[in-house]
Amino acid sequence: IIPHILKRHSVADMKPGDLGLLEPAVATERTLAALEKGTPDAKRGEKLFASQGCVACHAMGKDDPPEGPNLHDIAVRYSPAELITSIMNPGATVSQGFPTHIIEMKDGQAHMGFALKESGDEIVLRTMAAMTVVVPKDGIKTHHREEKVSSMTPGLVNNLKPEELADLL
Repeated sequence: IIPHILKRHSVADMKPGDLGLLEPAVATERTLAALEKGTPDAKRGEKLFASQGCVACHAMGKDDPPEGPNLHDIAVRYSPAELITSIMNPGATVSQGFPTHIIEMKDGQAHMGFALKESGDEIVLRTMAAMTVVVPKDGIKTHHREEKVSSMTPGLVNNLKPEELADLL
């Protein structure tokens, strides 16, 4: 899902008014204005949640399995402006409990993502490509936890109009 979405978000494919072509402050302002204008379209927001790839890493239900930060009560915890910033610039604020693990293996492979599970023998990561990778600890050369680096790929909503991001919220 994710590589296809990222390709679709290249600047060459964007249209005037798309979020990726706007300055962040302007994008936030226009999205907030769209929220204030009327009722966002929840059905379209649900479709966008799937088509933009959000569903690959985020759960919506309170009891859904943790594949990333759960969004079931996100509107209670954050203001619309904070949500817009977090979506457009995922590294601005990283959810507590979801630091990015950067792992270099002894065989030269590298892995990056957040930990779904960790035991004495392995770390199970969710990568930026929304894939689950089991990393055996005995094969790790270096392992860093970055509290200020998000595993969420920047630009996932660059191809949306402010009104569509309002629907997604």
